[in-house]
Amino acid sequence: MYANPEWQPSDGSQSVLFKIRCEPGSAICVSIAQFSFHPDEEEVLFDLGSTFRVESIDQDKTTGMYCIHMEATREGFDIAERYIELNRKRMQENSVVLMFGSLLAKMGQYDECHEYFVGLAQNPRGKDLVVIYNSIGRAHYLRSEYEQALDNYNVSFALMISTIPERSRSSAIVLNNIGCVMEANGQPQAALQYYERALEIRKDLSEPNDLDTAATLNNVGNIYYKDDNLKTALTYYSIQGIENCQVNCQLTPG
Repeated sequence: MYANPEWQPSDGSQSVLFKIRCEPGSAICVSIAQFSFHPDEEEVLFDLGSTFRVESIDQDKTTGMYCIHMEATREGFDIAERYIELNRKRMQENSVVLMFGSLLAKMGQYDECHEYFVGLAQNPRGKDLVVIYNSIGRAHYLRSEYEQALDNYNVSFALMISTIPERSRSSAIVLNNIGCVMEANGQPQAALQYYERALEIRKDLSEPNDLDTAATLNNVGNIYYKDDNLKTALTYYSIQGIENCQVNCQLTPG
């Protein structure tokens, strides 16, 4: 919105001025004044993923305009780099075909993700059926279709435990996902049992900062958080260095 103290919106909105301090190397930005509809505004475009830290907020006593003082930081880039590094092993283990389906889910295109993996299940052409059925289950879970999600998770789990040698790492992912279904169905104690089984399997397998372990620890923490056992919840949130995660009680399927 325009930072105009004389502007009087009818919907109760406030005129706000953002003052951003940007040190060299803290963010990528460029002037786009020459392309702006209002060239005299001297607009600046920041790169996607730019992160800002709010330093202070004050209000001009004369105009009533709010001014938000912020500083550009590299935190967004650093988080993205850590995320890519932590996902590198998973990317190496799965084919591009399977990763594409997972990307559809991350983009919120749950119906397309479901159709994509159902198609792969019907004609896998050598692709990993364990991952495919787990992904179909995840698509159902994200659409709140918990019975169908559980059916596909069970198929995935049965396939992996019948594999020689048994795929322990993959089974822990599916156990976590079954726990998510149980919790979503209002069975937190049953969910906790599945989460603990997953953590037990990963105890000797996980690498430092393993994302799958962190997801399960987060889910366990959520159960205790919703049960008002905040001390125990914080313990689980902190174990894997995820104490800064948003404690919003969302379940994390793999």
